[in-house]
Amino acid sequence: MPTIQAHFEQAVFRFLFERYPVGGSDRILLAVSGGADSMALLHALLRLREQGAVEAEWVVGHVNHRLRGQAADADQRFVEQYARQRGLEVISRSADVPAYARDRKVSIETAGRMLRIGALAEMARQCGAGAVATAHHRDDLAESMIFRLRRGTAFRGWQGIRPSGKLEGILFVRPLLGLRRRQILDYCSVENLPWREDATNADCGYARNRIRHHLLPYLHEKTQTDIAEMLACLAEKSRYLFERITAKVDDEMPGIVRPQPPHSIVLQKAALAKCSPIVRGEILRRCLVQLNVGLRDYTTVHYQQMMRCVCKPDLSRFQLPGNLECVSDGSALRLGKISSCESSLPDEPVLPEIGKPCRFGSFQITSTLLDSDQVSLEHEIRGSSCMQEYLDADTIKGAIRIRLRRPGDRFRPLGMKTEKKVGKFLTAAQVDLENRDQVFIVEDSEKILWVAPVRISESAKIGPKTSRILKIQMIPLKGVF
Repeated sequence: MPTIQAHFEQAVFRFLFERYPVGGSDRILLAVSGGADSMALLHALLRLREQGAVEAEWVVGHVNHRLRGQAADADQRFVEQYARQRGLEVISRSADVPAYARDRKVSIETAGRMLRIGALAEMARQCGAGAVATAHHRDDLAESMIFRLRRGTAFRGWQGIRPSGKLEGILFVRPLLGLRRRQILDYCSVENLPWREDATNADCGYARNRIRHHLLPYLHEKTQTDIAEMLACLAEKSRYLFERITAKVDDEMPGIVRPQPPHSIVLQKAALAKCSPIVRGEILRRCLVQLNVGLRDYTTVHYQQMMRCVCKPDLSRFQLPGNLECVSDGSALRLGKISSCESSLPDEPVLPEIGKPCRFGSFQITSTLLDSDQVSLEHEIRGSSCMQEYLDADTIKGAIRIRLRRPGDRFRPLGMKTEKKVGKFLTAAQVDLENRDQVFIVEDSEKILWVAPVRISESAKIGPKTSRILKIQMIPLKGVF
């Protein structure tokens, strides 16, 4: 029966040189924080080299996040001294995580991860390393999957921490991903390895630490099952699914997507509609990446908005995170950056004349007066497009006016019994901040008729006694992109 040391080192060897080979004589940057996980990985790789099992040249890379003052500086000195005592090249980088988190409006955890990846990739390029090895393990994978479930994720996120993959143009590998935290600590104990304790790992003010110290132990106790192993199995199956989907997307995209450099992409709706929903979603995600849009602010709601347009011929237009706009017509879906001249609505109100088109920002507004029997069927399907609405013309007082939202605007949303402030209504309707900039007001001389294009007023809805109907349609102007 193999010893703890032999089992641990064989697991690292099989991963790094058999399952995900990085080359027998490559230079590999080892991400070493000074904690037990990274010290165990460093020691195991040095042992494998001593045994003649590998010929790779190791370079130690350390990132000081500047979050713990003197303790962080002591971690850096510890790693540098340990590496140099063993004749290893060592490179250190500092990162201002709090400033980055503040500027990018992300959490400290997210900022730390982004800066760490960037710093490690930069160090790898500096020293000519062909790959970066990190010490993520199986328990980290379980925590990441629960964290993503809590935040909201699709099948792509269920891959968890991938065993290998390119980040910032550099191959990242995780040789300890098949090992548990307790196995790492056992290895450190029998090898009498020193390591540094990060006090923030016990701080349950961080979501990941709450998952680690409370949720996972609770689930284990209540279910009497190894949740981490179950999640690892799910991650492996998700990676297999993702590989198959990726292959399908590679085949389908050339016939669907037509880039229009530098700022837009056109997708053929008929061809896209023939794809399964999961393939459609991945094609849309890739298009967003090609447009250099950060995906952090994209949620299931945004993908659902785009997916609904694929199988419908209606005109529709809406804003997406990253100053991006989606325009759908009968045959195509266009994703593109909003030009500065079209990205804002005008300050001055517009008084449309019924029967004549007028312009409001990047929209052409048309209004038509109809008898109720002319639109009885059409009215039943009006919910198919948010870009047009039908109002009871008999309830409209005076002239129609189109204007920007103002603080204090109130209306009674369709289906509600009481008035609400427009701003609070948009929050409740989960309209994100970027899309709110494209919301405007259609009103008569007394009241708001439509918070366009989100919801009409209860007072303007069509009823059994309606004799005349006002149809208002928003048409995206050509040449926006």
